[in-house]
Formats: sequence, structure tokens, C-alpha cells
Amino acid sequence: MRKGVWFEILLDRCGLDKAVVERVVAERLGNGQVYTPATGPVPLSFHAVTSENGSSAILLCFTSENAELAVRAIKELQSSLQEEIQELSRLKARLQFLKSDREVFARNGIEVI
Repeated sequence: MRKGVWFEILLDRCGLDKAVVERVVAERLGNGQVYTPATGPVPLSFHAVTSENGSSAILLCFTSENAELAVRAIKELQSSLQEEIQELSRLKARLQFLKSDREVFARNGIEVI
């Protein structure tokens, strides 16, 4: 039986719904591997995402043969995921701002396309 090496990544959801974070993680890990430019693809045995109190935790398992590569890949993955979540949060805030502008224009009889 193979032994696994487990890692946990904690992410601030930045006000995003947990489903958004889970979708971002699923897109990144959907091929059963963690890919980073520095490490290339590192096969992943298992992953799970849980969310609570504005944070999400990603549990990852790699085979022990890939442990050293996994350590490097996890560091890069965590920072890139957090950056992506922050960018999505900024876009969400900008969209809400634009929606409120549109409502103000509509109340004043200005049509916005």
C-alpha cells in the first residue's frame, strides 16, 4: 500500500461565496494534478475543499514519491489561488459599483447600454 503525504492550504475567501472558491479550486485541480511552472504537473491522489467563517481549507494528498515536488507546488498553488480569489473579489466589487451607477442613471432618466 502506498503512503500519502497530506497538505492543507488555508485561503481567505475575501467575501466570495464558498461555491465560487470551490469552483476555482476544482478548475485548478480538475485533472488530478497540481501544475505550476516551476514544478510542472505533480500527480494528486485526493483533494477536498471545506469552507467556514469566511475561509476555505483545501486538503491535498500526494504519493510519498512526489513529496518534495508537492511541497514546492503547494507554495505556488496557495499564492496563485489567493491572488485569483482576490482578483475575483475586486471584480465583484467593481460590478456592484457599476450596477449601482446604472440604477442612479436609470432613476434620472439616462439610459445606459
